Amino acid sequence: MGRIRRIAAHGRSANLELDVLSPKEVLEYLPIVSPQGLIGGLWNPDSYRVDPTGYTEAMIRIAKSRGAKVLLNKRVTSIAVGDRVRSVTTPDGTITCETVINCAGIWAREIAKMVQLDLPIVANEHFFVVTKAIADLPNDLPSFRSGDDLFYGREEVGSLLLGVFDENARQIDVAGLAPDFSFGLFPDAWDQLNPYVEKIIEKLPIFGTAEIKNFINGPESFTPDHRYLLGESRAVPGFYTLAGMNSGGIGASLGAGRQLAELIINGSPTEDLSSVDVNRFQAFEGSEEWVRLSGPDLTSSGYYFTNPVVAYPARNVRLSPVHQLLDAQEASFEPICGWEVAAYFGSSGPEPVRSECQKLDCAAGLSDQSYYGKIRVVGYGAGKTLGLLASQQTSEAIAAGRAVFANERGGIEGIATIIPLGIDDNLIVVEPEATAHLLGFLKSKAPDLRVAEETSAWALFVVAGQAAAEAVKALHIALTTSAQGFVGYVPVTVVEHAADFSMLTPTEYAVGLYKSILARAGAAVAEFGPVGSTAMERRRVAHGVARWGRDVNPYRAADILGTERGALERVISFSTVDASAETPQVYAPIWSGGMCVGHVTSVAPYNDRIAIIGRVFGSLSEDEIVVDTGNDLIPLTLHYSRT
Repeated sequence: MGRIRRIAAHGRSANLELDVLSPKEVLEYLPIVSPQGLIGGLWNPDSYRVDPTGYTEAMIRIAKSRGAKVLLNKRVTSIAVGDRVRSVTTPDGTITCETVINCAGIWAREIAKMVQLDLPIVANEHFFVVTKAIADLPNDLPSFRSGDDLFYGREEVGSLLLGVFDENARQIDVAGLAPDFSFGLFPDAWDQLNPYVEKIIEKLPIFGTAEIKNFINGPESFTPDHRYLLGESRAVPGFYTLAGMNSGGIGASLGAGRQLAELIINGSPTEDLSSVDVNRFQAFEGSEEWVRLSGPDLTSSGYYFTNPVVAYPARNVRLSPVHQLLDAQEASFEPICGWEVAAYFGSSGPEPVRSECQKLDCAAGLSDQSYYGKIRVVGYGAGKTLGLLASQQTSEAIAAGRAVFANERGGIEGIATIIPLGIDDNLIVVEPEATAHLLGFLKSKAPDLRVAEETSAWALFVVAGQAAAEAVKALHIALTTSAQGFVGYVPVTVVEHAADFSMLTPTEYAVGLYKSILARAGAAVAEFGPVGSTAMERRRVAHGVARWGRDVNPYRAADILGTERGALERVISFSTVDASAETPQVYAPIWSGGMCVGHVTSVAPYNDRIAIIGRVFGSLSEDEIVVDTGNDLIPLTLHYSRT
């Protein structure tokens, strides 16, 4: 119910009628549901049903009327690639082209292999049943779903259609399917349905006396994070993908299709598509073994009505060079892009994180950020090129520290820390989720430079907190240049940014440097010690430091959206007036002056307040700023904004 209320709040911000229903109101719309255990529901009066066959045929007719040539039942046997896509071959001949769009559903992974790409797409069996006609079944029943029970349904010509998003789903060997399988089905899977029958009957007693007429078991594609794949491959120019729809293809097709068309025609979409970017995954996630391990859980885990938890099928995939030291310090690890990242140290629960936040506020701590991406940019004029691409917009060589990389449309392509290694030799440190995107952007804008990922070649430690300068002073760094020197015998490059210090060293020196920092800084600063990623993230939100892909718009300035959104989007830092108030969720709408002016992008409890970062596109009245949690309107205090 908490998530239902949050969805309704989000709907209100977009002028959508999403009504939170009482149990009585649910029964008025859906009289076949049992009142036992029912506490409410969500009603969308604008919901609709679409016949997929008729819909597809209509789109083909429109395309043909505008000059498109449609070739049906043409099996693709190969795709030729040079500096970009060159042609597609079928048994009937070769089609010369410079653009290919891979919308092959469960076959998208096989198509991608033709250009040496490994898409992280899992093909699973997905089924539903249709009952025989049920006497007195209302013919105006709305579609319905019970997310936590993993089933959905609707009335179907006097019968009941019920589908299940099953746990431990059956995977499909796509390569082993018959060439003419296209619209084929799999055998009935009663053993997959049976574990859910009792729960369905409990919620829908009418199903207990109904007879099953048809068992429909077909293929569906899923992705590791339950979001589809959209965009151009950075490895193969001209090869675009729109696949892995996670059973939501019809619903997303118009919007996703339009954004893909804009990307191909204009070079950029008008919406923020970073969360569905086809290049967002790590290399290991496209491997056959990873796809096999992750597949069985993907059908169900994206359907739960609570926030989906993406389970890692295997751990310890990527380890920091100081992983054993962190483990010995009682680190609790969480997977981020395959890395085992120390989330906090000590016993479980909120107390360790709270104490680490207090340590950062009152003393200093050491954070292992070796899992951050590192991009090396080397070549004649590299510093000046980076200076022009970054927010410094200077013809001089780029300065060390935080940089914002912008595109010609005013959008932000990356937020990173610049660490100079030499003349025209810079290392760009960026959050792991954003590494692939920034790497592709820099390669496209600096084709004459050597731009390469060197994440695994470097260890990165950050000394952070109120007494960070005192801690670094205790290291007695013998500088040989303005930023490079030695901690004892260990070579290190040091960059200060926002009173924190990033310390970089080749991987083979990582253990020695980590131990030296702990020993020397610990002797000089009381309570100095390791801090985890959770405390660092909370501190980031509390200080209003924006993250790419979450707090800022990656693609374009918002003023091109038109007058309905007013001026430029701003990244604004807030906090709740009442520290005991309900914690808002990401995407919770922000209201001011009776208008929705933005939404929450980052939120974190930090010491005595709840810190919030929001993306705001409207005017703020400082006398009235609230966030709608779905349960309540919580007043906010404005701190500062960045445009």
